[in-house]
Parts: sequence; structure tokens; C-alpha cells
Amino acid sequence: MRLHAQTIQGHVSGNGHAVGNASVNLLKAKDSSLVKAVLSNDSGRFVFQYGKEGDYLIQVQAVGYDNYYAQPFSYKKESVTLPEVLLTEKQKDMNAVVVSTQKPFIQQQIDKTIVNIASSVTAVGSNVWEVLDKVPGVIVDNSNNAVSLQGKSGVMIYIDGKPTYLSGDQLANLLKGMDAGNIQNIEVMTHPPAQYDAAGNAGIINIVTKKNKVKGFNGSLTAGYGQGRFPRQNHNGTFNYRNGKFNVFGNLGYYKGIGWNGNQISREFAASAVVPTPITSVQDAYHRNKWEGYSYKIGVDYYLDSSNTIGVAVNGEINPNSSIGNNVTNFSSLSKLDSVVTTGNTEGSRWTSITYDVNYKHDFKKEGSYIMADFTYAKFNNKSLQDYDTRKYDAAGNLLQNSGLNPFLRQGNLPSLIEIKTGKLDYVLPLSGNAKLSAGWKSSFVVSDNNAQYFNWINNGWYTDSSVTNHFKYKENVNAGYLNFNKEFSKGWSIQLGLRGEQTVSNGHQYVGDSTVKRNYFQLFPTIFMQKKIGENNTYGLTYNRRIMRPDYEDLNPFVYYLDPYTYSQGNPFLQPQIANSVEASYAFKSLVVASLNYTHTSKVMTDLLKQDDATRVTYQTKDNLGTTDNITLNVSLNIPVTKWWTSNNNLSAWRNIIDGMYENEPVRFRKNTFSYNATNTFTLPKGFKAELSGSYHSPLIWGLFQIGSQYQVNFGIQKNVLKDNATIKVNVNDIFRTNRSLVNILYGNIDAYVSNRWDSRRLNVSFTWRFKKGASVKARSHDGSGADEEQSRIKSK
Repeated sequence: MRLHAQTIQGHVSGNGHAVGNASVNLLKAKDSSLVKAVLSNDSGRFVFQYGKEGDYLIQVQAVGYDNYYAQPFSYKKESVTLPEVLLTEKQKDMNAVVVSTQKPFIQQQIDKTIVNIASSVTAVGSNVWEVLDKVPGVIVDNSNNAVSLQGKSGVMIYIDGKPTYLSGDQLANLLKGMDAGNIQNIEVMTHPPAQYDAAGNAGIINIVTKKNKVKGFNGSLTAGYGQGRFPRQNHNGTFNYRNGKFNVFGNLGYYKGIGWNGNQISREFAASAVVPTPITSVQDAYHRNKWEGYSYKIGVDYYLDSSNTIGVAVNGEINPNSSIGNNVTNFSSLSKLDSVVTTGNTEGSRWTSITYDVNYKHDFKKEGSYIMADFTYAKFNNKSLQDYDTRKYDAAGNLLQNSGLNPFLRQGNLPSLIEIKTGKLDYVLPLSGNAKLSAGWKSSFVVSDNNAQYFNWINNGWYTDSSVTNHFKYKENVNAGYLNFNKEFSKGWSIQLGLRGEQTVSNGHQYVGDSTVKRNYFQLFPTIFMQKKIGENNTYGLTYNRRIMRPDYEDLNPFVYYLDPYTYSQGNPFLQPQIANSVEASYAFKSLVVASLNYTHTSKVMTDLLKQDDATRVTYQTKDNLGTTDNITLNVSLNIPVTKWWTSNNNLSAWRNIIDGMYENEPVRFRKNTFSYNATNTFTLPKGFKAELSGSYHSPLIWGLFQIGSQYQVNFGIQKNVLKDNATIKVNVNDIFRTNRSLVNILYGNIDAYVSNRWDSRRLNVSFTWRFKKGASVKARSHDGSGADEEQSRIKSK
């Protein structure tokens, strides 16, 4: 590694090993005031780039070691190499004591936002889907199980640096089955570099799971209980054992609970030749869901020698779920009740997933140069059985005659199977002059097989309903290569140039009717990032990138999924991917203020649409390519140390969405200004207590063609370390005032609808975590998920 002139450098080690992620503070010798701070890298090296002459000393802090203070030294604008920093282990009973450090809840960096879930008191007892709603700039739509970032849809969800390939209902079910207690932090990247898949026009949300970095045997056990309208419980354990050439790691989790969802949907139907007067329908729907989740992960790294490491990991989930629903729809004409339709439905499903991952890394002699290969096979299997009982009544409560089958009984058997195979290769080569070149290749092969079978009860027997029974198989192959170049120049300038090319070959075959949709296209995705540092405190950045959002596998599936005979959803096999071009200017002052201004233009926008037949009173939801959207976003984050015991993290986002498109051969135009605010206040109290008060608000916004009402919530929690800091008790209340709900207006074409949605948002949670450790602090290898996460993020679980 070549160093700039005028540097102060050194190396940190402890117990015979390099110590990475040690906090190294440069202090003035005369008063020990802080000048600058850096972290040591994986090799234990640290470098200060500093130009002011004077007398200084360094302080080094690392988990599991005593604080270290070096002897003062003089700096005269010439590079200084300090003596080796030898840290001493804390002289406590390491079999009983676990030393921990606390990071702020939100950390702002010039290229991403890091939300440290492990530091949050109010995250306890929540699942990952619920925690996403606490992330600045992220809005979770519980009505449609969708996620947006700074007013833009098309967000890719990663786990441990790799895409999940899940979306919609499947992604929501996956994250709802993940206990937030297993999450270390969540990273938000609006402009990912070229080594990431180009999918996700709004950016990437990377969920980082906990990984222990301690040599020896260590881990944690957590038990939690939550109470809202219904109870829930979560239990999980993690472990890591590293000794010699082996590192074995794993976790096991169990999650059980009951949830509920209440909807009220009102719709207006225009007069038609069949129905000469306008009709209004008001639908009240209530669903109670009972779910269980079992998650597991186990893996091993084998260090062949100092340069070669091979790893194997297996992870998966088993989620048996059941639900009971009841829908009552009142149809009125000219404010007079016309008829009533009731639908009772039950569903039992079992969602299972398993992922196998094999990876290999070779470190070359040149520091920082390596090649890494990763191969993944993932399988997702969902089995769902549904029963519907629909009855139609007149205004007096009598069963209607001459209205077809009444009661109308229907069963659905909806199995789905998704298999994903991926292989990727990455190479990194440091160059002279503070430059780095990286290149890589990835290929993925996906098969999604769905076979929907519906049966109606007719004349004392079940008969296939051929109008909605279908079999759809989708195959997709994506081949990608990338090249990325980084360089640091003098006077604080740096640049990163990236180019990624992706070829997509797909085949969607609908067996009923024997129709096929084939596509084969190649596209380039450039990324440019420039940065300028002025002095020690000010950093300016400018970024451009181009990204793609491919349709989710289920959105391509033409199957029908019923709520009742008048309301259902259906996929669209003719969906095309949307393309986004984005430019962003950013500024950071220390770590206290980070601001950015972003403009994104998206073409062929995929959006949720409602289509309605006024004569039959049927409304269904589908997806289509609408037109274009333009998004302008201003984002400001303030991290304020109010006092020694009070820290306030604040994020304000304001954006304008402009939507232009065509619907039923008529122009559709929407314009909307929106702002959101997130705040997390952390209080360090006497006697080892810590409290957290957090809240979020967003004003009315547009989500495609849906107009979403404002939402807000307030959360409070408190924690206490016990058993000599080996354990932690946390108590919190989420959505104290029960204000988190969804209100939606839909008004375009012949659609005039209003939706109100509520769920079990207010909840009291209690958890107890015990940490155990035996061994010295040594950085272990990072286990960054698998190579198939992007494909998994496009799967919708049931």
C-alpha cells in the first residue's frame, strides 16, 4: 500500500494477532484533545493523513483489550511510523465477562446510511419487516407488502451483502419470520457500485446479520415475549467456534405469533347498460393469521493456509402458517341497501427454503489483492390450500335466487417451486498511486414453477374450474460482468468508475392456452462517483448511475389470487423491466451533518393498477408498465450530541414525484410533494440504564397511482445490563399511541376507491439476552450471504 506524504501510520496487534476495527485516536499531547480518529483495517494497520506540525500521542481502544496510550511524539510534516501497538487483554475472568461496545443507532456515511439495529432498545421483540419502518427514508406499505426508498419503488433487499431474490408477499413473510435480535445493522445504499447487481432502481437495503469475531467459543441466547391484541414470542441462539484452521458458526431461531389485519374498502361503480344506477360497495374484511417460523444456519470455514480459505454454509427456514378471514360487502344503490355478500375463507400454507453456499478465497502476496469464488443453490417451496364460502343475500337477509351458485364454494390448491443456481467470481488488484482495480463475473439460472388448481362445489361434488386453473413456468438466465476502478488523488480528490453489463434471457410458458413470452436483451450500467475532501471536516460528492428493475417472478404469473369473487389480484406475463437514471450531489460535515440532493428519471415504470368492470362489480389488482416518473429528493441527516448523556439522530427527507402515463388510452398525471422525518434519541442513564425514544412521520404521498395518507408512530424502550454485563434486559412499547395505519385513495379512469388498513402495531415487548464467550478477540472471516440473493429478492412468499 502506497501512502500519501505527511502521514502518521502504525500497526495494532494483541495476543499475537493483528487487531482490526480498533479505534485509533490522534490526540494533542498538551491537553489530550481529539484531533482525528480512524479504524485499523483487517491487517491491523492504521494511517492518519495530517499536515499540521506539533506534539501528539495516540490512544487505541479495542473490544476485549485495555485502553492503550502511546508515548508523545513530534510531527514535522514528514511521514512518521510509530512503534508497534501491543494491546493487553483485559484482566477479567474472560469465561464470565463479555466486553461490549455501543454504536450510535444511525451512522451517516457519504455513500450509505447505517442503522445499528443491535444498538436499538425499541427494536427488541420486533421482526425485521417491522424494523425496516424505522430506517430513515424507508416506507413500508403493509397493505401491499411493498417497500419504497425516498419516494421511489424498486428497492432490492439484500441479506449479508447478497440479494434475497424475494419480493412482495414472499419477501414480507421471510422478513416477518426473522427476529430483529439476529440483526447487527441495516445499510441503505441509493447508489451501489458496479460489483452489485444492477437490479433495484431505488437502491439497495442490505440487512447484516450478527457475526462474532472472537477466537474460541462464544455466542448468545435470547428469549422474548410480546403482547399486542395477540401474543407473540421469539427465541434464538447464535454460536461461533474458532480454533486453529477451523471456524464453525451458526444460529437457530424460533418465532411464533398471531397477527390480525382489518380492511375497509369502499368503491364506486358507474351506471351501465346492465345496472342503470350507480352502485356503491363497502367491504369490511378481517383476517387473523397464525404463524410459526423456524430458521437455521450453520457453516464452516477451513483455513488451508495463510492465503487460501474455503467455506461451506447451509441456511433455511420452515414457516407453517394458517389464516381465517371474513369479508362482508354491502352493495347500495342511491343510498339504499341493495344486497349483501359474505365470504369466509381459510388458508393453510407451508413455506420452506434452503440455501447451500460454497465459497473460496485466495489472498495474493500483494496486500489487498485477492480472488473469490462463490457458488449457490437455493430452493423455495410453498404449498397453499384455500377454502372459500361465498353467500349472497338481499336487503332483507334472504339468500338470493337466480344468482348462480348460492352458496358458492371454492377450493384452491396453489403449489409453487422456485430453484436458483448462481456462480460468481470477483478479483481485486491494488495498483500503485493509491488506486484499485476490481473485476468480476456472475451467472444466475432461475426456474419458477406455479400450478394453480381451483375447484367448485357443484351438485354434491368438486369440479375443476377451468376458467382460473392454470400452470405457468418461468425460466431466466442472467449473465453479468463488471469492471470497477478506484483512485485517490492529491488535494483530497478521489474517483470511482464502474461499468456493469448484463444479458437477460427469459422464457415464460403458460400451459393453459400454450402461450409463451420470450425475451433476450443486453444492457450496460455505468456508475461514476467523485469525491472531494476540503480540510478535515468537509466532504463533497457527485454520483451518477443507471439501474434496472426486473419484474418479480409472481408479477409475471397470470394466476388469479382471490380475496372474494369481487376482489382478486392477477399477474401480467407481458411486464417489461423499468430503467432508472440517477444523479446525486452530497455533502458531509464530520459525521454530524450529511446532506444529498438526488434526481432520478425512470422509464417503463412498473406500477400496481386497479382495473374494474362496473357491470359485474369486479375489481382486480395487477401490474403494468405505466409510463415515466421523475423524482427529486433532498435528504438531510443530523447527528447531534446534545449532552454527554443524550444523543439525537435525525433524518429529514423531502421529495417530489411526477408521474406521467397512459391508462385505458387516457393520460394519467400525478404530482405530489412529500416529506418524512425520523428521530432516535438515546439517553445514557445512571446505574447502567439506557433509554431510547424514537418516532417517524411521513406526509401524504403517491405510490404508483395510489395516494397514501400520512403515517406516524412513537416508540419508547429501556434496557439494563445485568450479570456483570453478561446479559441485557430490554423492555419497549412500539407505536405507543396506536397511530400507525394505512389510508389509501385511488382515483383515476373509472376507479374511485378508498382503503383503510389497520394491524397489530401497538405492542409491549420484553427480552432477555445472555452472552457467553471464551477466547481472545480475533477478527473472523465475514460470511456475506450467498451469491443468489438478488434472484431471491424477486420471490413473493405466501
